[in-house]
Amino acid sequence: MARAAEQDWGFNDIARKFERDERPVRRPAGRRRAKPVIKTAHFGFWLSVIVIALIGLVALHVTLMGRNMEYNNLIQDNKKLEADNARLASEVSALGAPARIEKIAVEDLGMVAPREIEYVYVDPSNARQTYAALEQDDRAASGGSSVP
Repeated sequence: MARAAEQDWGFNDIARKFERDERPVRRPAGRRRAKPVIKTAHFGFWLSVIVIALIGLVALHVTLMGRNMEYNNLIQDNKKLEADNARLASEVSALGAPARIEKIAVEDLGMVAPREIEYVYVDPSNARQTYAALEQDDRAASGGSSVP
């Protein structure tokens, strides 16, 4: 048995580990780890993307507002032109009225309106006689001169 006590079965090594009381090494409290550069670069990238997107949105909004103002101005101009067109159409119809034209012809140009309109029916069998009678009436009305 003495021999068994002399043999080391590995328990002595385990006992020695517990006796030494090995503890993990702590770092000093005043020292901090540096932040990884990758996280800062990602933050800067995404911040710049967001800022550029916001600038683009503002530019788009300003452009749309300008186009909207142009559209409103064009609508107002269109309404004015339609009103002018209606006014001019009524003036054209008033200027082309037969009563106005007759009034200008009589008052300004000294023309005379016909008293009555005569319709002559010419029988084909007596056409020469009817034509000769009409010619005599026209000569008498015009003062005797004949126009060929």
